[in-house]
Amino acid sequence: MPAPRRSAPRRTAPVTSGLLEKATAPASNGTIYNDTTRVEQPMIIRSPGNPIDSANRDLMKFSQLIMMGIALAAIWGGLYNIAFAEDASNDDFLILFLGGFLSAGIAIGWIAAQSKKNDYVLFEVQDYMLGIGLFFATIGTVWGSRWLIGFVTGEGITDVFGSQAQFLAGGWTDPVTNEWVDWHPNAKAIYVQTAAIMALIFAELQLFKRFKGATGFGRAVSAYAPILVLVAAGMGPWMRWTDNVISYEMGLSLILLCFASMELALRSNKALNFVVVAVVSGLTPILFEVFNTNAEVGGEGGALSLLVFIIAIQGYYASRQELRSELIQKASIVLVGEIVFAMFVARSQDLNLHLGPVKSTELGIDHLFGLSVALWIAVLAFYFPAVQQRRVPWMPIGLAAALVVLPNDGSVIPWAISLLMVPYMLFIAKATRRWVADYTFTMLAVAYFMTDVIANIELTS
Repeated sequence: MPAPRRSAPRRTAPVTSGLLEKATAPASNGTIYNDTTRVEQPMIIRSPGNPIDSANRDLMKFSQLIMMGIALAAIWGGLYNIAFAEDASNDDFLILFLGGFLSAGIAIGWIAAQSKKNDYVLFEVQDYMLGIGLFFATIGTVWGSRWLIGFVTGEGITDVFGSQAQFLAGGWTDPVTNEWVDWHPNAKAIYVQTAAIMALIFAELQLFKRFKGATGFGRAVSAYAPILVLVAAGMGPWMRWTDNVISYEMGLSLILLCFASMELALRSNKALNFVVVAVVSGLTPILFEVFNTNAEVGGEGGALSLLVFIIAIQGYYASRQELRSELIQKASIVLVGEIVFAMFVARSQDLNLHLGPVKSTELGIDHLFGLSVALWIAVLAFYFPAVQQRRVPWMPIGLAAALVVLPNDGSVIPWAISLLMVPYMLFIAKATRRWVADYTFTMLAVAYFMTDVIANIELTS
C-alpha cells in the first residue's frame, strides 16, 4: 500500500518575518470584485540570511516583463512574415497551426508537471509561461481554422467557403475591374474562426479551474486575445472576405468576441484588464465603420449601429453589484464619453441606423429615430439600472451633453425624455446625488443654448 501523500503547505495570510515567507499575492488595489479573498499561493521556504527587499523584487519583475515583451515582439514579427507574405500558402497556415499548438502544449505541459506537486498552485515565473502557452494556443487556433477552411475547399469537400476551381487556380478575375484577385474565402469563414476562438476560450476556462495561485498574466493574455483577434483579423482579412461590408457574420462575431473578452477580463479580477477591454470594445464599432466602404444605399452606419449591443453588454456589467462601485464610476467617464463621440460621428457622417433587416431609411423614421437617437436611448435604457445603484453617475451628465451633437430635426424624443428626467431626478429618484443633479442641469442649459445657436447658424448659412 503506498504511503499517504500530503499537499504542499500553503498560506493565504501574509507573513512578514521568519523562515517561511509567503509568495507575493495580489493586493486588493486594482481588483474588480468587492469581496476579494487573497489568492492561494505556494509556501516559499528560505534559508536564513538577507531576504530580497520589495524594491529589488519589483525590479526583477519589471525586467522579466521587458524580456517577455521583446520575445513576444520578435515572435509576432516572425509570424507576420510567414502568415502575411505575398506567396503565403495553405501549407504555411498548417505550419503555424501545428507549431502554435505544439509550443502551447510544451509550455502548459511543463507548467502542469512542475505545479502538480504544489497542488497546481503556480509561481509567478510559471504564470509567465502560462501566458506564453495561451498566446501560442491563440495563434494555433486562428491559423488552424484558416488552414481548415482552405483544406475543405481545396479538397472539394464543400463549396460553402468558395469554389474548388478558384482555390486551385489561386484566385479569380474580378468581373468589374478585370483585375486579378488572390483567393480568399467568403464571409461564412468568419463563423468558423469565431467558433474556433470560442472553443479555445472554453478550454482556457477549464484550464483556469485547475491552476491556482499566480495566474494574472495568463488570464490577461486570455482576456486580450479575443478583442485583439477581432481588431487584427476583422479590419484585415475579415473585411476583405465580406467585400468591405458589415455582414451578419461580421456583426455577430464582433458582438460575441467583445462579450467574451469582457467576461474573461472580469474573471481575471484586474481592474486594468476590464477597463481596457471595455473601452476597446466600445471603440471597435467606430473603427469598423471606417472600413464599411462598400455598404449598400441606406446601409451606411451598419458597423456603428452595432454599438447598441456593446452598450447593452457594458450596462449589464455596470449593474452587477459584486463589482467594485469605484471601478465602475471611474470607467463610466470614458465609456460614456466614447458613446457621445460615436453620436457625433453618426451625425457628422450622416450615418443611418442599420440593425439587421431594420433600416431607419426604409422605415422612414430618420427624422425621429436615427442612429444618434438610438445610441442616446440605448445608453439611457441599458445604463439605467446601474445609475439607480449610484454606479454610473456620468450617464445623465453625458446624455445631457450629448443633446448638442444630436441632429436638430431628430432630437425631439431625447429632449422630451430629458424634460421628464428633470422632475424625476429632483422629486422621485432617491439615488440622485446633489453634484450629479447640478452637473446634469448645467449641461442641459448649455445644450439648450448651443442647440439654439447651431440651429440659427444652419438657417442663415
